[in-house]
Amino acid sequence: MNKEGPLLKLPGITLITLFVIACSPKNPSEPAHAEAHAVTKATVRAAGLQTENVGQLTQAESRSAEPHSADPLSVDFFKYLDFERRTYSDIRIWGWSPDGKVAYSDFLSHEGDRFTVFIFDMINDKTVWQKTFDLLAYYFSDDHDENFDIYNSDFTVDFKKVCVQNGIEFIQTEFTELPVRHNNQTVNIILEKNETSLSHNELEDLGQYGGRIESYRIIAENGGRRKTVCEKDFLIYANDVFVCGYFLSPFEDRALIVIGEFAHGWEESVVTYSLVGCHLSIGFG
Repeated sequence: MNKEGPLLKLPGITLITLFVIACSPKNPSEPAHAEAHAVTKATVRAAGLQTENVGQLTQAESRSAEPHSADPLSVDFFKYLDFERRTYSDIRIWGWSPDGKVAYSDFLSHEGDRFTVFIFDMINDKTVWQKTFDLLAYYFSDDHDENFDIYNSDFTVDFKKVCVQNGIEFIQTEFTELPVRHNNQTVNIILEKNETSLSHNELEDLGQYGGRIESYRIIAENGGRRKTVCEKDFLIYANDVFVCGYFLSPFEDRALIVIGEFAHGWEESVVTYSLVGCHLSIGFG
């Protein structure tokens, strides 16, 4: 599926990592940005790095080592919804690149605390890099520190270095209510859910003890023109799917859409989140 192309026809237990929607590549002709910025020791320190160990930064790294605000705060993805569901996921956006990437972390406090960091390509909706810190294992280790703070740890410093290497600038943008409004245009985000027609007993025979939603599709609409942003099938049928809101890239005409997926887990139904990129002016037909 071409995410930046015209509208197409619509033909876990894991609570350890954030689910990211896997879609086929978008339009490969999207222009990349190539702004260059000067770098100083002060801006490198702002990125969480030790200047003694930085050495010669590449041009891409130099673009990213800009002054930035404090480490990101937790976001309430239910703030624009009229309901709430249980979730153990704490997602924080760390920064953005001019070429369509976003850096984020997910602290999952269920079935063992795990802190996972990601570099995510919003053009192809692919995770290009990720790493997990097993906090539960650390807490039970002999040399653990009672005052350990994952957000101020060597693990997070290393994550910031990878961000710099991927052109990420540590800029935070606001989580905003839909529809997407940007550059004097309004883009509506439409959710289509496909529910199974099977009976409760038939679902149980298939090992489906959760919900009835087999798949969903996200459509973006701009001035009457539409495109399919993503499609996803569930291995374990979901109880519900909903669109929470979006972040705007500070560099591009692109939004990061946050989707909530409410599904049966190990002992209970919980919400996990999917992130999907949406260019706001390319690919509509």
